[in-house]
Amino acid sequence: MKNTTTPQQGGEVALQQQHCNTLTEQFQNAATEIQTNQLGNPEIIADNRLRRYTVAGDKPKSNNGWIRAFIDINGVLVAHYGSWKTGQTHTFIGNRNNIKTLTTAERRALVRQIQEQKREQKKAERQNQLATKKEAQETWGQAKQADFEHSYLVDDKKVGAYGVAKFKQQVLIPLRDAKGVIWNLQRIYPNGKKFYLKNGRILGLFHTIGQPENSEHCTIYIGEGYATMASVHEKTGKPAIVAFSTANLTPVAIAVRRLYPQARIIIACDNDRFTKGNPGIFYGRKAATAIHAEYIYPEFPAECTTGTDFNDLINFEKEAANVKS
Repeated sequence: MKNTTTPQQGGEVALQQQHCNTLTEQFQNAATEIQTNQLGNPEIIADNRLRRYTVAGDKPKSNNGWIRAFIDINGVLVAHYGSWKTGQTHTFIGNRNNIKTLTTAERRALVRQIQEQKREQKKAERQNQLATKKEAQETWGQAKQADFEHSYLVDDKKVGAYGVAKFKQQVLIPLRDAKGVIWNLQRIYPNGKKFYLKNGRILGLFHTIGQPENSEHCTIYIGEGYATMASVHEKTGKPAIVAFSTANLTPVAIAVRRLYPQARIIIACDNDRFTKGNPGIFYGRKAATAIHAEYIYPEFPAECTTGTDFNDLINFEKEAANVKS
């Protein structure tokens, strides 16, 4: 059984019931559903902690997959899972057939246990985020933030360095909140691999290129990757916001709209034309709808057989122009 809404936990309980099916069966069923949805075979641990993993077919150690599982107040396994790469999100809920009623004492004990687990998890998550925030700010302070060259920017993506830094062999892109505070870093290596700092906050954080203004005369573009938005900025001369992933487009769009309510905002979607459901356009349109904004996406000529984003399109057009000249 699938449910696109998150089950409520705690609070008033009119009738609580418990699965007669074993938890082992529920875990097996959850694993089967995740594999059926082509999201790999992650370890399912019911402690309500968010865990990342590599989905089969993705780059090694990409950790695009995520899962959070717990036992609800009915004694039923609930697992939220998905992929940050494709934007997929699913919820598994154990079958509620063949159930028996919990006693009042059992119900109260289970509710207390779940509430305590939630408090401990929230506390631990906050502590991890604060520790990562400190690490990010210390690393950022040690990095070279002046003009620099890096093979990923210069050779691969052919874009400039805007508000980013170089640390050892990595390009560092800061993830900031609406107040400009750095909470995390995206690290890009010369081979193009990207990683965030472990256990850090990501949702709702973004990187800004250019100088947005709260004015009806200001146009702001929002999109996924740094190179994509750097290309949009260079092409248009307008400020651009890096949201880092499809899953983060809507939270970032909402944050930017609150900061600049008078500005014209355009979501610059990736065109994931080779991926089922085209998550770039799907979630870009969703973000645009959430804030009553516009959205655009790159349209490629037939001879361009590999591109998916505005960086790919702009570089393809430059190379084609060079060939003609």
